[in-house]
Amino acid sequence: MATRRAHSFAFPAWHGPARGFSLLELAVASFIAMIIFTVGFIVITGTLRTRSESTARIRATENGRLFFQMLERDLAGAWPGPFNMFKGAADTNPSVPPAPMVVRDTYVYRTPEKVPRDVPTDILQFYTRSDTRAPDGTNPDRRVFVRYYVNTLEHTLCRQVVEDEGLDPANGNTTPTALETNQNNAAPLETRLLRDERAVFEGVHQLLIYHRQWQPDNKTFLPALTDNKDAAAADYKDCTHLLVKLVLYDQYAADRQKNEVTASERKSPAADWDILTFRAFVKVLPIPTRFMGGP
Repeated sequence: MATRRAHSFAFPAWHGPARGFSLLELAVASFIAMIIFTVGFIVITGTLRTRSESTARIRATENGRLFFQMLERDLAGAWPGPFNMFKGAADTNPSVPPAPMVVRDTYVYRTPEKVPRDVPTDILQFYTRSDTRAPDGTNPDRRVFVRYYVNTLEHTLCRQVVEDEGLDPANGNTTPTALETNQNNAAPLETRLLRDERAVFEGVHQLLIYHRQWQPDNKTFLPALTDNKDAAAADYKDCTHLLVKLVLYDQYAADRQKNEVTASERKSPAADWDILTFRAFVKVLPIPTRFMGGP
């Protein structure tokens, strides 16, 4: 005969209400959470800063490449012009032709502490042939006058292209305008314009041009003895190349150096805390053979 087994059920004992977190546990948990959030904030901020710095450096590199591409294309078709511009350098544009390819210039840069600094920069100018259409959509192959310079007010690289209709025989003009000089209808070049429409890109500190002579025996470039403003035009006859140096600001590197300055050094009255850092792009370009004969 089958028997039925009895089952007994046991209920958990009642121990009163559940215990919450103590004040010490909450403090420890809050401290750990704060550490995690702080580490995460530092990592994210550093990543964004690195990304911004990389983007700025890439943009500066692209600007340097763009500048040299434009300059190399313009120099390929350069010629001395109607007044036989010489390939040398001078302190200022002369009042009478011939004019130099390179004009030495200087501007005063004032730091946030009002400390004046003389900064040298150059103006590169020459005649060339343009393979683009004029603003009216005609004459894709024409002669123009080109200038490269630094707008010292906004620190931008500018490229000025002047249409010289006097060089076109179809216009019936036999006396071309002396664009490269300070007379004969030639307006002086203003390098401190606000919102200069000739600007190509910003963040430019200097444009420096040096003359070099190629030595085929040694396969090297020798510095010209005429890298001064007092050299005569004939002294540049043996120069074959231009060493072009474009100097751009590097703000991120300057900020890093400022952060490394100690508090005691900042209190020094003789210290100048306008820390400037730069990136330079250099390229050697040949002077067209049309300029080889000198003035």
